[in-house]
Amino acid sequence: MVNSYEIGKADPSQSESVTPILQEVYKDEEGLPELYLCVISDVKVLTKIRPHARAFIRELVSKTGCGVVLSIYTKGSRRYMEVIKKMLDPSGELIKGRLVSREDEPSNMTPLEKDPDFIINADSAVGTEELRRRWFVVLDDSPEVWPEECREAGNIVEATMYDFAEVNYSALLEAISAAGTLSSAKLAALPRDKDDFLEWKCMLKISWGRDGKAW
Repeated sequence: MVNSYEIGKADPSQSESVTPILQEVYKDEEGLPELYLCVISDVKVLTKIRPHARAFIRELVSKTGCGVVLSIYTKGSRRYMEVIKKMLDPSGELIKGRLVSREDEPSNMTPLEKDPDFIINADSAVGTEELRRRWFVVLDDSPEVWPEECREAGNIVEATMYDFAEVNYSALLEAISAAGTLSSAKLAALPRDKDDFLEWKCMLKISWGRDGKAW
């Protein structure tokens, strides 16, 4: 959904902030910003939302027609997760599931594994849990971090890698430092994000659950 790049430690005088930047170039179909410069827990972070990510979320919630609940599971910090959720869902009306960060995991878990039980309610009745596991679907660009049984059951949809902020951070930071003085020509010369979340039929992949049955 997003790509974040840690620039470095923030100045001690800087408080936490989430600032939309270069919005005249990087915005979604509704005019909402897609590029942010943040200070999160004393770290400067450049974050780019994947094109059409918000549209994908809206479509997933509105068109699947079966009470889909969206959750976030990140190996980042809880504060980072909260910031990203606000970026993706400014109204707070779409992502209503569990929010899991590395602080929620036990100390014996490694950065290379994720546990679906943090998303699925393991305390529910056995029948309910089995049903939830059947229709539990993950979108992740690192499918290998999920248990093998989830991958074999078709619960994991592999997203294509997205690295726009990381690859283009130098040009973006240079443009940010010159904000307000950039000519139209220089704005036009900034790297364009040609990734399209909807182009690779992500909705179609997610809309089919286990055993080839659609939601």
